[in-house]
Amino acid sequence: AAACAPAVAEALDEFLGWLKGQPDKAARTFAWYAKYLQSFLESLADQSLAADELTPRHVRHWLGLHPGWKGSQRGAIVAVQRALNWSARQG
Repeated sequence: AAACAPAVAEALDEFLGWLKGQPDKAARTFAWYAKYLQSFLESLADQSLAADELTPRHVRHWLGLHPGWKGSQRGAIVAVQRALNWSARQG
């Protein structure tokens, strides 16, 4: 199944592209997502990792790189979850 799943980078880029094309979404909403999604992608050792190969360990590693996010960790996780869930719904 991993061969069929998009790479995390592709999934996140597609989500941001879709979000940017939504006229009802504010620029600050796009910027909020872009901040977290880019940071998450940069934290991955394997940039070609398939979306269905992500594990909680990847997320814990990423959050560990940002100790100053203690108050916004939930938002960071939600940003990644929403992007990947959107990608999964797109097939």
